[in-house]
Amino acid sequence: MKVLRNILSVIEVISFMNFKNFSSYTLLILLFGVQFMACKSNEPKIEEIPNGVNFLMAELYQYPNSEPIPAFGFYTNDNTKCGNNLIYQSIHNTEDYIEIEIIGYNKPSSCYGDPAPATSVVPLFLTNGEYNFKITYESEVDDYTLVVTDSTLQLTQDEAYIFSSPKNTLYWRYPEKSFALLAGTSTSADSLYNMVFDSLETKFNFTEFTFPDSGLTPYPDSLTGFGINHPTRFFKYENAQDAFNAGIFIQDFGRNAIANRDENRFVLFEWKNNIFSTNDF
Repeated sequence: MKVLRNILSVIEVISFMNFKNFSSYTLLILLFGVQFMACKSNEPKIEEIPNGVNFLMAELYQYPNSEPIPAFGFYTNDNTKCGNNLIYQSIHNTEDYIEIEIIGYNKPSSCYGDPAPATSVVPLFLTNGEYNFKITYESEVDDYTLVVTDSTLQLTQDEAYIFSSPKNTLYWRYPEKSFALLAGTSTSADSLYNMVFDSLETKFNFTEFTFPDSGLTPYPDSLTGFGINHPTRFFKYENAQDAFNAGIFIQDFGRNAIANRDENRFVLFEWKNNIFSTNDF
């Protein structure tokens, strides 16, 4: 994942969140950013990918206030000369069969960014079930089984990988009617943390939950860049209006109770991509 840090600057929309690690959400947004820059190029020249690709199972959003959909983010094992090189692929699918044919990566007429892997994102509108899932490149074929449920995406393979390498084989999907609350405070204002969570407990009827230790989770682990980067906490709600009101509470708390919002921040990230921050004006 470290190679993707070089392209963080292309997506300003997530800069305020300062994610601790590249979560699935962050990686896919970054890959979309590179695709945007690559699309500004003229007719692409397709280059070979000699040393294979890595890929990540996750979910992404098409727009605000929308349900997430399964997606695969690909990036080459090798750096390419530009930060806006895009992997080209063709997708073939039926009711229980998915094939992603990797064709190569483009060589744009205009080069942006530092050397980085070529990337792509493949959104897949999948119903629950078991899929024969293939990744192919020229004569090389990697066979997987992909199982989609309401709560997980799970990938298995019996044979050794030839061209592709999964970075995760289990992904926990965004639970319906859930949100994450991320918090970063200064060491001298740690009391703000208790104020926020005590107020949420008093004002609303949310149920706190945790994800299993195995697999990749959808929400970020924490914020970074603060004196104390508190672990993210997760909640489920019954009424959508309560979740919205909790978001408004976070915004009001930033305006009324936080004197230094550069050193103290709370972000409510709801499962339908509704985000509220104490830094919202």
